[in-house]
Amino acid sequence: MQGKVDLHTHSNVSDGSMSPIELVDFARDKNIKVLALTDHDTNDGVIEASERAKELGISFVSGIEISTGKNNEIHILGYFSGDNHLKLNDYLDYLKKNRSNRNYLMVEKLQNAGVDISMDDILAVSDEGSIGRAHFAYVLMKKGYVKSVSEAFDKYVGLDGVGYVKKESLNISDTIERINEANGIAVFAHPGYLKLGDDEYMNLFYELKSKGLEGVEVYYPSHTKSQRELFLDIARENDLIVTGGSDFHGAIRPEVKIGMEDVPYKCYEDILYRLGMRGN
Repeated sequence: MQGKVDLHTHSNVSDGSMSPIELVDFARDKNIKVLALTDHDTNDGVIEASERAKELGISFVSGIEISTGKNNEIHILGYFSGDNHLKLNDYLDYLKKNRSNRNYLMVEKLQNAGVDISMDDILAVSDEGSIGRAHFAYVLMKKGYVKSVSEAFDKYVGLDGVGYVKKESLNISDTIERINEANGIAVFAHPGYLKLGDDEYMNLFYELKSKGLEGVEVYYPSHTKSQRELFLDIARENDLIVTGGSDFHGAIRPEVKIGMEDVPYKCYEDILYRLGMRGN
């Protein structure tokens, strides 16, 4: 098959810079043949992205990315067929309320640290989407406090930043269970971020599989060759499907290009097969 596969992208419904339709159009221009929209803690852009992808002949997967665990360091991707993602709406409403409270506290902390920032500034760049720390970083960059989004995270909104507010930790098991109850597939996103030892990764994946995890994102820009090999071995030993994607955010993270990962088409086929086993 000619064309690329990207199973991890974000629109401005969460913390990307493009609308869902703009994202799909951009994907078409970049020769993406299989696309998943996986916005943070929201599925609000999935329907319009899916409809646009159908118009353009792009195979589309409905998705989401949810932060869980201590310090929210474990991200779980959920993949769905049809409108099954809508079964998560009650859970997502709960996440939205938590996120909103945190955003106001972050604005307050930054103001107390002498930063000229307001919630109106953040809303202006979120385009009424789900607000995340990337929006704060983008505003800080536009106002000249930092030169890059990564610097903004280091100094202001990252774990050690002056404006950081810990987000309520979501239970990993509960998140995986909610995805499974919606006939979706729960996948561990970018596990390389954890920087664990091989045995620690083995034990963690064994534990999460027992809770209903079904896949691991192997193909990811920051994963090293040795990490990919390790995650592939773990996937084989635990009967987990393999996925991959760029984690594209558009202008919010300009260094990340859509389709930059060489994701095998089989990753998409395996998702379809697992979803099909549920009668979707």
